[in-house]
Amino acid sequence: MRKSGLVLWLTVGLILLSLSAYGATRQHLATSGQPVDGGEPVPFQLAKRAATYFAEGLSVQGELGPVYTYYGVDGEPSVYVFVFSLNQTSFPKETEILKKVALGWEVYQQKRMIGDGEGINLAKKMITGQGDFLTVVVSARSELGPVVEYFYGLPLHYSAREKALKIAVDEIGEQKTGLSRVIFCSPFDIWFEFVSGDQRSYVSPLLFTPGKAEKVFLAYPMKMTEAQKEKIKSDWEEIENGEGFDLSLDQFRITGVPDFDWSYGCSPTAGADVLGYWNAHGYDLLIDYYFDRWDPLEYEWDYNVPNVQQQLSWAMNTDSSTGGTYLSDMGPGIRMVCNHPDYENNYGFEDYTDYDQSLGYLINEIRLGYPAVWNVFSHPYYGNHSICAMGWGPPDTTYICIHDTWSSTPEEMLVNWHGWSNDRYTVAVRPGSASVYSYDNIHATNASMNITNYGAIGDETNLDFVWNGTDQLFDGTLILAWVVPGDTMIAMDMFTTHVKDSWYPYNALTIVDTTFGEFGKTAFIDTIGLGLVVEQYSVGSSDPAYGDFILQQYVIKNTADTAMQAYVSLSMDWDIFDAYNNDSKGDSVHNLAWHWCPSQIANRRYKFGALRVPSDDTPVIGYEAVSHQYFIYPQEGWRDDQLWQLITKGSWQDDSSGYDISLLLTPGIITLEPDSVHLESFIIFGVDTTQHLIGPEWWKPMLRFCGFYRGDVNEDGEIDGADVVFLIDYLFKNGDQPDPSVEQGDVNDDQVVNVADVVSLIDYLFKGGPCPIDHNLFLPQPWKSKFVRPSLFTNLNWQ
Repeated sequence: MRKSGLVLWLTVGLILLSLSAYGATRQHLATSGQPVDGGEPVPFQLAKRAATYFAEGLSVQGELGPVYTYYGVDGEPSVYVFVFSLNQTSFPKETEILKKVALGWEVYQQKRMIGDGEGINLAKKMITGQGDFLTVVVSARSELGPVVEYFYGLPLHYSAREKALKIAVDEIGEQKTGLSRVIFCSPFDIWFEFVSGDQRSYVSPLLFTPGKAEKVFLAYPMKMTEAQKEKIKSDWEEIENGEGFDLSLDQFRITGVPDFDWSYGCSPTAGADVLGYWNAHGYDLLIDYYFDRWDPLEYEWDYNVPNVQQQLSWAMNTDSSTGGTYLSDMGPGIRMVCNHPDYENNYGFEDYTDYDQSLGYLINEIRLGYPAVWNVFSHPYYGNHSICAMGWGPPDTTYICIHDTWSSTPEEMLVNWHGWSNDRYTVAVRPGSASVYSYDNIHATNASMNITNYGAIGDETNLDFVWNGTDQLFDGTLILAWVVPGDTMIAMDMFTTHVKDSWYPYNALTIVDTTFGEFGKTAFIDTIGLGLVVEQYSVGSSDPAYGDFILQQYVIKNTADTAMQAYVSLSMDWDIFDAYNNDSKGDSVHNLAWHWCPSQIANRRYKFGALRVPSDDTPVIGYEAVSHQYFIYPQEGWRDDQLWQLITKGSWQDDSSGYDISLLLTPGIITLEPDSVHLESFIIFGVDTTQHLIGPEWWKPMLRFCGFYRGDVNEDGEIDGADVVFLIDYLFKNGDQPDPSVEQGDVNDDQVVNVADVVSLIDYLFKGGPCPIDHNLFLPQPWKSKFVRPSLFTNLNWQ
């Protein structure tokens, strides 16, 4: 595979800034740097209001200290840096802060030399002011923001000034050297400008290395997406309208992730953070020892470097002269260190690089408990940066909590996904015990179907849906299409060799034998970022009376903190005997559609399709017999905008073209509030219409098997006095039990079949009592009790 052009170098960046050394002065600096479109300037008072609201939302009541302005490469203000004192009634003097920081650096070096981990952590807290201050960085440009990043600690003009000054003095050769300004391109691309007379020196306060002026003042152009622009505009409008930040909504941390110091390169360091976490959680061969080394890039000793950090630099092919790593080498390098016998680990880790730059993918990895290597574009010359992402919020999932690999910053930094404009890529890392993409075959007496733990039905194995010995299904998938922004937000897995980029396994796939047949369960999660978890339950019956179909049930859960609307669809590419000569029929009254082969007279009687189980009385809004000639062949799969149009069409369209077609059944649009759930169930079937016409005599037994028509214990398709007699015989005269399950006799829904059910059935039939309650028989609790409905006998369409 061709290497990606993205290289993660030793430094960082994306947004630029400069600082006025004292107070809130906002000066215009003439530079020869290339202008960067940063949007309209934000009035200082509005920025201050944003910082104050944000601090109040975090329940910080501390004193606000001097406000510093950091500048962009164009000389205009880039961000305002607001610092709040947490532990004092008044903000400490700058000299007091710098004195404590300097002492922290001395202790830091001492503790590193002796490998005192606890002492190192305490020294870093002294350097960064962690726990004593809150820093809120607010954009000075309306195109970004409002809050670009925040953290509990001191900003760099406190924590890194003195150490960076020594580097500048060595370079300039003058003792009378002072910090002139801070240049800020992003949370990952920051430079100090030191001045002595007419001499200038540029030093990275993150990596503590000098830079060249003609290179420092380069910057990537702003490239905001429309979604980012709308989000940013809305956030600024809320601040202008006097609305504060509600920061109690959503936050999460993977605890126990180490924050190793930069060595060999940012990518090996971020990877070591991730593997250091797994080393402490059941994979203790990943780190064998710690050692000291001279760092030729930082020009200082690195102490207590975990050996896995060195191994990752080898496996990732990190450039030893620059610390740079190709993005395409990161995942394979991590996997090699974890799995290859040469490294004596043999754990079976997996990796995946998200080139789609999806916030949702990163958040879902973290939500599932997997810290990730997050890679950001930062500087055109000095390179890009890898960091370890291990949490989010508050206020929400747009604020990513990171370990940034540097010693001059607090352990946790929170950066706004909308706080800069350039590319960012996630390298996911999962241990050997994590759920992996898998599929298996679930059997009924006359049918079997491949089910997966990533949304697909079938996986091109020639066993996708086998009915009486022949496979008539090529491919299929569950589809969820988000209402906003529509066709760009579609989760599915179908065609193009199953790219597995919309759903990610949440649980392993298991299939077990039961008294009624086989039962499969799994779960998967969307990679779009709305926190949607889908629990999947599949059933195949060992009873020949119910052996021509597979029941597929999806419990869709919204785990995010905002409401979500989506269209739910099922797509199945049936290839009935002759794939290029299929026809279709839909029945909108009974929410089902089927395909058959019209060119083979002997096989016309065989129909294959799907029925949406009537767990409620909502009608299916649309069915489309999709012509592959127009919608699939041109690009060897679905095109999102065309699929969106078909899903939202809201009509039933059969096909008689006698060509290659797919079934697209859309139950409708669902709205899920936070923590709410929705059920969609489908019967995937094959039927010989010379044996069973598609009608009540055919669908009633299938739906009775699923838990409907409760009270019809004698299976005659009616609920009447004969069922009362049958139930009495079963309870008191050793008569036959209700079929297909004893629960068919639990008329009063008290989880027990007894004389009370006889009374309830009599009351319903002869005294106007409540009707029986139908359950989805094969759902586990609590869903079995949640997704109930009045008996299907009360719906005339299903008689």
